[in-house]
Amino acid sequence: MRRVLYPMTKSSGQEKNSSPIVIEVEPVAPEIVEKEELMPFVISHEEEIINHIKEKAVKETMNHLAPLLEKLEEAVQQQQAVQEAQAASAPGGLIPGSQEDRLKNLQELFRKKELKVAERLSQLQARFAGVRR
Repeated sequence: MRRVLYPMTKSSGQEKNSSPIVIEVEPVAPEIVEKEELMPFVISHEEEIINHIKEKAVKETMNHLAPLLEKLEEAVQQQQAVQEAQAASAPGGLIPGSQEDRLKNLQELFRKKELKVAERLSQLQARFAGVRR
């Protein structure tokens, strides 16, 4: 059997006129493996085969997911930086400090919210009273 190999051409196309290389190769007859010969091997090494397939699948999956995971980590870091900047610049926001300072700030915010809710409730009650008359 003869195989013809063509030499690689450079991008400039300098070797276009060179002749192909011919190599003599003896044909190889494929071995025929019968199921009866293969099945005892497969059955006796089933766990090893399954573990090997799992390991390869996990490696390939991780190789494909690695760039996506890196992008996700970058996005999370950017989002955390934005949230920290907003928390620091927001008026009335929680300023990082001791536990007591945080508790006081939360209590103040809660009182302000209660006052707003009470004011809104009184406005709604006045409206309902006006509608009933």
